[in-house]
Amino acid sequence: MAKTFTLGPSTASGMPTGADFTRLLDVTPAGAGSIVVTIASGTTEVSYGYTPVGNPGTNGATGDYTVEINVTVKNGKIDGSVQVHRVNSSGAVQSSSSVTSAQTLSVVQVYTFNLNSVDLGTWAAGDRLRVDYRFTETGGHGDQDVTIGTGTTSEEVVAPFTGESSSVSPSESASESPSASASESPSESARSSASR
Repeated sequence: MAKTFTLGPSTASGMPTGADFTRLLDVTPAGAGSIVVTIASGTTEVSYGYTPVGNPGTNGATGDYTVEINVTVKNGKIDGSVQVHRVNSSGAVQSSSSVTSAQTLSVVQVYTFNLNSVDLGTWAAGDRLRVDYRFTETGGHGDQDVTIGTGTTSEEVVAPFTGESSSVSPSESASESPSASASESPSESARSSASR
């Protein structure tokens, strides 16, 4: 049985921060929004989406993951890819998937990324899923922007979780806090055709 989340508008407070955003993956879509992602020239920047507190906890399982990136303002100089992790209640990574092949974000559309038969080990109480949204500026063209959507069924994350989803803790802030600007050198050279 799979569980579906959507990249939301609220900050995942108290967790390690991504380069451009650190958002909750909502159980119920929160309504349409957007994020402008600015990628420094020649770098890969990794931003984060976290499932709510305690979700999935012990209800995590091995299986297939699907992650959507809804591009609302395109940029053919930026590639996207994703990765998933099991993290503990403090956000420390316990286990990781591989990184998907990259797709060039050159069309306004929903890009779908699949990770099949992913085994992230034994899920413990308090464990959460972290989705890495990876953006690479591909050609040293200077800083580049791409805009992605949030809060609708076009930004879904489907995970192989069982049992009931827990609710969002009141400690989760609804405002975006400053995030780290750490980046890594580009490593994604493979690109696949966008599909939906």
